[in-house]
Amino acid sequence: MRAFLLTVLAGVATAFFAPAWAQQPTSVPQARHPDPDAFNDAHARFEAEDAARGKPEKTWLYTEVSIPGERVDAFVIRVAPRALKASQSAKATLCGEIIGARLFQIYFKTDGYVSTCDVPKSTLPYVLVNGTAADARENHFSQENWTRPGYLITPWSVEYQDGVSKRPRALR
Repeated sequence: MRAFLLTVLAGVATAFFAPAWAQQPTSVPQARHPDPDAFNDAHARFEAEDAARGKPEKTWLYTEVSIPGERVDAFVIRVAPRALKASQSAKATLCGEIIGARLFQIYFKTDGYVSTCDVPKSTLPYVLVNGTAADARENHFSQENWTRPGYLITPWSVEYQDGVSKRPRALR
């Protein structure tokens, strides 16, 4: 209760005393497809890879879109709670690629498996969401995913790895 009260008081103090440019937006943008061609290209790439490997059909869950001017790390941290809830309700791991240069988008999907989600083979950074992780032993990047930049979201952390060194950097 004390932690909750301190959090509320800190939020109120920030709202009154922080300059307008430092305050968080009051509403989260609705998921939309600002670049339908990018979505269609990513979707086609996912489906083509699966068909080649004989994998089951993916389930596209939802899309997240960044706020103009938002950095990629801040974007991933902001969407982490909603992605974790989606992973937990689907009882499966989610994944997606970060598409875009100034306005970032993630099209989250699941293969329906608890411990894995196939990320397409490309150079784009990816996001892997393991909301079903039971403990810290499941808080790691797979050998396959070490070869490119990506984010791992678990109930207790958000980590980034650059695809070069095997030392992930904790963001949250």
